[in-house]
Amino acid sequence: MAETTSREAAEAEDSEAELDFEYTDGFTSRLSYWLRQESDHQWLSMGVFIGIVIVIALVIQQSSIMPGIETTKLVDSDNRVLDIAWNEDGSTALMVVSTAGGPVVQKWDDGGVSNLTFDQPRTVERITNGWLIGGESGQVGRCIDDCDSLSLMALDWQNSSISGYRIVDITSVDGVSGYLLINSYLYSSSDGNGTASDRGGTWSSSVRYFSNDVVSPAGFFPEDMSISQISASKSTVIACGNGWFGLSSASSNARGVIYSVNGDDTSIAPDLSLRHIGNGGYHSIILNADDSQITIIGLADVVSIDADDSLVTIDGTSGAPAAAIDGNGDIWLAGDFSSGQMEKIANGSYDAELVQINAINGLDVDVGTSRGSGVEFHGMANSGSSAVGYDYTSASSLYSLDYFVKMVYVFAGFAVFAVMIWSIREKV
Repeated sequence: MAETTSREAAEAEDSEAELDFEYTDGFTSRLSYWLRQESDHQWLSMGVFIGIVIVIALVIQQSSIMPGIETTKLVDSDNRVLDIAWNEDGSTALMVVSTAGGPVVQKWDDGGVSNLTFDQPRTVERITNGWLIGGESGQVGRCIDDCDSLSLMALDWQNSSISGYRIVDITSVDGVSGYLLINSYLYSSSDGNGTASDRGGTWSSSVRYFSNDVVSPAGFFPEDMSISQISASKSTVIACGNGWFGLSSASSNARGVIYSVNGDDTSIAPDLSLRHIGNGGYHSIILNADDSQITIIGLADVVSIDADDSLVTIDGTSGAPAAAIDGNGDIWLAGDFSSGQMEKIANGSYDAELVQINAINGLDVDVGTSRGSGVEFHGMANSGSSAVGYDYTSASSLYSLDYFVKMVYVFAGFAVFAVMIWSIREKV
């Protein structure tokens, strides 16, 4: 009897010591208690598993959002970028900027923004070793890297009056030869000399070829066409814009039009032929690196012209206000960044895919440009002028990090689940 009593006393003493150990204030002791008492606390492993599942879901959701998007600003908040062209490494840009005093030319580099003297600029084009600027009254400015100042080209218009000629786009490789896209207000008269007075009473678009400062006669588009972009590949020249086809130019039902431009002789006008009619106006022409594909971006659709001169409509997109091509040959379409979406046309593809991005509320863009290996979009946000940049090279490393983190969480989730199943099996 005494032996039994002694044994019970010893067990009671051990039990009290065990409880003192289990309920000590030490974190390690408390953790050991909860883990050791798994049979009484099944909610622990279940709770950890559910938590891991939730984290995995969040990581997977985040991984679907494309990294690499960064906001930036090149000009004052109350100004707006109308056109921009970067040099090849993305370190220097010339911009046509809308200000309170009218459009001006600004240069951006590591030293900041500086103004360049040029009256009423309308467009900027990158050439091999510099830039061309087009403006009012047929004025074309040219500068060579690093472009500290602009000089006017002494163009020979072959007795054509250039009053009212607004150069809205230029395409040239070397700045010596290329095409000028011109909008001009034409008064009612006809002198048969191909000058600005021979079309009568409205704004009209025309294209002229230039070489060694000599400008050809004008090839005129129909009067109800407003052409805004021109670009030349190795094999063809394409111009695009809007067409009203007999409707008033005040109508919002303008159709997109694409023209082929033929002729590289300063003695005769280029020949123009209608190539395609789209649902909405076209605003951007993008050439891939080897000129094997031309992509024309519109507000309602996107079309592509391949090396065989076949025109194909891109599937999976309804167009966008801005577009640009990156160093990988992928074309990015953007507009309202509040939507949290961009569109991507992979290099050589005829299909567009939707890409999720972090939403930027209040930002609408309408100018796209290539910058180094990435792309850049300019527009207006709630705070004023703003821009968004994307570089696929930096985004690739972020994608790798996202996938690594996701795999770590997936592995951890499966590990916890396996331990829980093993524990239940042992108890059963």
